[in-house]
Amino acid sequence: GGYADVVRVLTNHNNDLVIDDYGRTVTDYITMVGSPIRPHDARHFLELDVSAALESSTNRRLSGVLLNGDADSLEWNNSTSSDYSDSCDVDTIHGDMSAEVFLKDYYSTGRPFVLRNAAPPEEIDLFSKPKFSIYYPPSKTLSVGPTAYPKLTGQELCFRRMSIYELENNTRCEEMPDFSMVHAHHPTTQDLISLFEIYNGDPLHRSGGWRKIEEWFGSDEDFGLGWQVFFGGDTSGATLHWHLAAFNILYVGVKEWKITPPYYRGF
Repeated sequence: GGYADVVRVLTNHNNDLVIDDYGRTVTDYITMVGSPIRPHDARHFLELDVSAALESSTNRRLSGVLLNGDADSLEWNNSTSSDYSDSCDVDTIHGDMSAEVFLKDYYSTGRPFVLRNAAPPEEIDLFSKPKFSIYYPPSKTLSVGPTAYPKLTGQELCFRRMSIYELENNTRCEEMPDFSMVHAHHPTTQDLISLFEIYNGDPLHRSGGWRKIEEWFGSDEDFGLGWQVFFGGDTSGATLHWHLAAFNILYVGVKEWKITPPYYRGF
């Protein structure tokens, strides 16, 4: 969780102490790419300088997922007016990942990662403008705000509801013209049936992008899932926040994630 001070106490400041069944030491954990122990805390509490380790890991930190290769075929406006980084400070995995690797290298170590090309082309096509507009036509308006779920952080929704086309064109709210608008909601069972029609409404289908959840954790019935759908205008997004395990798929456009360990969590 990033609690370097607690690590120091529990290990009696022994960075060579083996702390898991794989023979990994405190130093091994802290020098991993994306470790919850940030470099400043590693140096301050544990007297470990991880800069050299991070530099040696550069070849593993490939470019993050920024634009889908078939973005133009989805027919949405993918342009952006802001600068964004094309680097990623966590591991980027190309291809599939077994449950064994996930549990050993990421889940047990508390490290986030990017899994590229998780969703197959036929699933991405479900979110193309022609198909997605069937469920969100221009005549359908939605609640929007300066962030997803604005009331959770003391903000307000825009008084006027907007269509997804207005969000695509970055239409501004009269009460808050300096902010891009975004919509977020928890889909119903019927929504999932409509969105994932090729899987008969089951996003965990063995051929789909979300299949890894079931492979790694078990079925929905085992632990329950909270589904969310987000879409918004250029530079829109969510307030810094925290939650338990999360799995995100970017179907369209560019999304820049700012990730902190629980020690520095948001609301």
